Amino acid sequence: MYNFIFTKTWEKEFLKLSNLDRERIVNKLKYLKNNLDNSNNIKSLYDMKPATHRIRIWNIRLILQKVDDITFHVLDVGYRWDIYK
Repeated sequence: MYNFIFTKTWEKEFLKLSNLDRERIVNKLKYLKNNLDNSNNIKSLYDMKPATHRIRIWNIRLILQKVDDITFHVLDVGYRWDIYK
């Protein structure tokens, strides 16, 4: 079971997304909260300190910072073409 802690930056960017995208994000986070299967869900990032991991949801990316094995700070959310800039 994963735990997610959301930052204010994430909340602000999350509210800018469409309702469909927000629903997709909420569904994916609920799934991850109840299942420890991260085989295709949570991937490592390199050279993006303090971010350490990301979650892909369609063309949206959630940028995460790993706190421990099951806890992540959700730092930012955005579309694939904007989030890594």
